[in-house]
Amino acid sequence: MNVYHRPKHDSRWYLAVRCEKCQSPILFAVDNGEGSVDRPPPVNEKLVLTCTLDNCKHRCDYTAAAILRFQKHPETVN
Repeated sequence: MNVYHRPKHDSRWYLAVRCEKCQSPILFAVDNGEGSVDRPPPVNEKLVLTCTLDNCKHRCDYTAAAILRFQKHPETVN
């Protein structure tokens, strides 16, 4: 029997913006370019996000914000 084990470390790349209030990254999509800076991020008509930090939760329109690329650190993977 073949059993698939998901790796404990998430090595995927994510598209993100910095929270306007607390400057934490807000990850909002998997980067299918795997961190390649040569590939432009997808174009969205409107990008409204809420910070995921419990002590922030700032909601803002990030349509014109710089799109960043991040990999999760092993200690932040649940």
